[in-house]
Amino acid sequence: MFALLRILFLSAIPLVLFAEGVSWNLGLKSNLGRGEQVGTDYNYFENYVSGSIEIGQWYLDLSIESSQPPEYGFEYQGFDRLFLSYIGDSHSLEVGDISAVFGRGLALNLDENQIIDFDNEIMGLRFSSVFMENYEVDVLAGFKKEYRFYSPSSDLREPDGMAAYELAAAEVTLNSESGMWSLIPYLVASRMESDFVWQELDSDRGLIVTDTVTQQMNAIQGGWGQSIYGESWDLYLEYNKTWKAFDYPVANQSIQHSENGQSLINDDPKYSQEGQAFNLQLNWFPDWFTTLFEYKRYLNGPETASQKRNPLLLATKPLPWQMGPTGIREHDISLLGNVTHPVDYGDELGWNLEVRKTLSDSWSVVLNGAQTSQSSPSGDAGILPTQDLDRNPWQEYYAEFEYSGSRFYQRLLIAYTKSILSGQSAAEVMEHYTLVPAYMSWHPNESLVLSTVVELQTSKVYGELYSGDVLDGHNFQSGHFIVSADFNHNYSVALIWDSSNDPSLITGDEDIQHWVSGEVSVKPMDGLWLRASYGKEKGGVRCTGGVCRVLNPFEGFRLALEWRL
Repeated sequence: MFALLRILFLSAIPLVLFAEGVSWNLGLKSNLGRGEQVGTDYNYFENYVSGSIEIGQWYLDLSIESSQPPEYGFEYQGFDRLFLSYIGDSHSLEVGDISAVFGRGLALNLDENQIIDFDNEIMGLRFSSVFMENYEVDVLAGFKKEYRFYSPSSDLREPDGMAAYELAAAEVTLNSESGMWSLIPYLVASRMESDFVWQELDSDRGLIVTDTVTQQMNAIQGGWGQSIYGESWDLYLEYNKTWKAFDYPVANQSIQHSENGQSLINDDPKYSQEGQAFNLQLNWFPDWFTTLFEYKRYLNGPETASQKRNPLLLATKPLPWQMGPTGIREHDISLLGNVTHPVDYGDELGWNLEVRKTLSDSWSVVLNGAQTSQSSPSGDAGILPTQDLDRNPWQEYYAEFEYSGSRFYQRLLIAYTKSILSGQSAAEVMEHYTLVPAYMSWHPNESLVLSTVVELQTSKVYGELYSGDVLDGHNFQSGHFIVSADFNHNYSVALIWDSSNDPSLITGDEDIQHWVSGEVSVKPMDGLWLRASYGKEKGGVRCTGGVCRVLNPFEGFRLALEWRL
């Protein structure tokens, strides 16, 4: 029955497109790759056909995917997105793939990013209504059949684990009549199923049996967000509390052997877990500069390094939809992006301070500093991040000067980044000094744009024992260079060159590794873009919302097409 309704629905779309008073668009997005990654074939071909129709207060959005396979994820053919909404004067209704953010995401952040194969959106419905002018209610409910989990900083093209979940949530927004404050309480209830390794005693055989079972987790999340507005400042606070319950307990299981056979010991079994998260953001904007200060205290589920990478412990990790503000700067500089920090929503304290100042009509400056670390492993979790070696600390300090003229644009920046990976008896320390002397574009005439990027980075890697002794390490240098030309925004060519003598990237007997690729982009007509590249790519880190994927070096050909009608 559902298949018949779907066929009738899709058949009616072409007739609707030509109806009077209807606005619509169609599009095709294709990505093709043929090459090698880490010595193995790495081929992909992904296609997305999308379209939308707007009729009065109704809006329909459709997307069909055919990936054989995609760049990340599994082969798939079928609906990628189905979304229908009605927007009235004081209320709205959404049905299909639901994206939503309650507060700023500490409890609920549903989103999709095809580039890194991240999708935690639910199939369901959402209703919003404004009443008494200053109040709004927002409720939603739905399910996710296949949530794909990747371990932190995973370099795999397929997920490490899968989960399925259902959730229902409600949020109320209370705005003051004076406009000086607003309060947003919310509540989320959910149930999630995921694979879990469990050992139990087979009484018939007298043996311990290890099996992969389905663990069910039920959760309740409650919290609030508070906004306060002043003449030259605004403040936002949000707090969320999470309660979880498991049907299979989380325990350290061990097997003991005796004359009578085997016995199973479940050490410290936990059938429940609590977590909390807090976020603060202060904006101050007097006449002569602007300042942003952020603070985060995410304690949704602290884990050891091995537990973080275990795809069979999803129930104890932060919930897939718990993604608050990252509290760190997102970089568009390649070398800085490669040493960025994947946010740990389960256990992270941090602050971020940024100051912006306009120096003249053409010049401006940005200063930024940030620190993060894990909470204290015992006792009080702490308030501020520390740089203790056993807390996986990270810090970055950044300064940027920008010039924007009628024909010339230039950015100059310097940065210092330090990350520490804590081990059992020692920590690996990585320090990076980054200089970007050129990030410029020049418009010699109305049709032509010439651009160049020069990024330089010196890195130091060494070990440090918790007792204080420093272990020998190594230094290396990296460079990222781009030269490009664009004509009338219709034709562009670019040459990208990366180099590094990082021992972890060197192959063969070379002292330095080079990656060179060329790219051509063409816009032959309005609504159609083609981009092709060939050569060697260094890879790096690709992040969105604190979720990161490691890109291995790639050698080969890529082709991207985007068409919109």
